[in-house]
Amino acid sequence: GVLLIYFIVLLRYMKPDENFSLFLGVSVLATLLLITGMNLSGIVRTTYAQQLGEMFFEEKGKIMEQKEIGPNKAKVSFKSNGTLKGNIEVTNSGNFEGDTKGDVTYAQGQGNITTKEGNETASYTFLAVGNMIDGNKSEFRGSSVFNTTSTGKLAFINNLVSVFKVNVDESGNFTNKYWEWK
Repeated sequence: GVLLIYFIVLLRYMKPDENFSLFLGVSVLATLLLITGMNLSGIVRTTYAQQLGEMFFEEKGKIMEQKEIGPNKAKVSFKSNGTLKGNIEVTNSGNFEGDTKGDVTYAQGQGNITTKEGNETASYTFLAVGNMIDGNKSEFRGSSVFNTTSTGKLAFINNLVSVFKVNVDESGNFTNKYWEWK
């Protein structure tokens, strides 16, 4: 429901010539969500598995703050340390707004990745769907679109569309893995 409406509104008002990679990523994800009945795990595990590239980013982090902003809505900030392509050490920080309906949380947010040296950055936006597992733990699956002006280590991430899976424990610690979506 809500996520599908969000995609339709984005597609209607987004101008493809202004940010083509974001438009393309949202268009592809919206189409796939319609086809699979909003089952992201089905996208990742079965039908589109052949479209996934190698895992390119793995991170461990912590939810830093969670603030209620309305009924069943929260704004969440996070920080993490991770590795791109197995050898590029980075920090990641960002935030998202989550809207919970029953056992499902729909999230949209953004983040910034910075190399360990601090001289290169990339930004990204994401959409995710999550639910509770094993009591107070949660699991999210989603898609993100990365952008950077870097010509160095992070250049490969420019306009990259990915899918990811995040596991969050009861203390707010999380692990996240990203795969390129070809």
